[in-house]
Amino acid sequence: MSYQDDLIAHLVSYKRTQLGDPPAGTFRHRGKDLAYEHILPKRSSQLNFLAESRDEIVTFLRAHPQVKLHRYFHHLNSSQAFALNLFVPFFEGGRKASSSLLAALGQKGDLLRWEPEAIPDLLEETNLDAVWETNDGVKTFCEVKLSERDFGKARHDDRHLAKLREIYLPRLAPHLSPELQTTAGFFGSYQILRNVWHMVGTPKGRLIFLIPRRNARLWPLLETVRAGVAQKVRSRIHCVAIEDVLDSLAENTASPTRFRGLARQLREKYVPTPQAT
Repeated sequence: MSYQDDLIAHLVSYKRTQLGDPPAGTFRHRGKDLAYEHILPKRSSQLNFLAESRDEIVTFLRAHPQVKLHRYFHHLNSSQAFALNLFVPFFEGGRKASSSLLAALGQKGDLLRWEPEAIPDLLEETNLDAVWETNDGVKTFCEVKLSERDFGKARHDDRHLAKLREIYLPRLAPHLSPELQTTAGFFGSYQILRNVWHMVGTPKGRLIFLIPRRNARLWPLLETVRAGVAQKVRSRIHCVAIEDVLDSLAENTASPTRFRGLARQLREKYVPTPQAT
């Protein structure tokens, strides 16, 4: 069984035992609405937020209407749902909570500000899962993946060719291997490299890819791209396992009890147990 299948089976069991077993939601495929157990009915999409922090996240989203939920947010394996379940409570929960998450991500300093679904450059237009700044001057760009099998690629159309020529390569070319500067190389790793572009444009920028360790398809893709990036830039690109972050948060005695419990709930939902493999 693949990791993706394992996670889906785990989430279906979670839905049945923890969410009151709502009816299956639907996914439209080739003109037909097909029912899947790991999809929530759209009217019940808020169940994708953990009960412990659901009201808090809903209130946060109402206060930040620029944060738009994705089309498939009601899928239990939505990486956006995971990101909001993680970042909103910890980054909005006070200094001890935010510091515990920063430490779990391998960072120091105190959180100054953060933004989910951020668009740091309106001309470039990329939407990043989360961006935050700490009091040591570091600005972090974070890409979150959950069950995705690949990173986004780009079409070889006029719009993307113009962005490659006019936006990306002027900044990135000194830092990339010749292969990654080609149209095929860059567009084949488009989502990864456009995140690198944001990081390189920030003097103390850092880039974190937060993905499950068991999603074994993604790690080699990241390492292949990192190998084609100059060492000084490569050292600022970090691949962090979701499982390690949740374990650290659950065991950090400096974190308030509520947040250690929240980390355990996140682990219960998003990390398939050994018995499920």
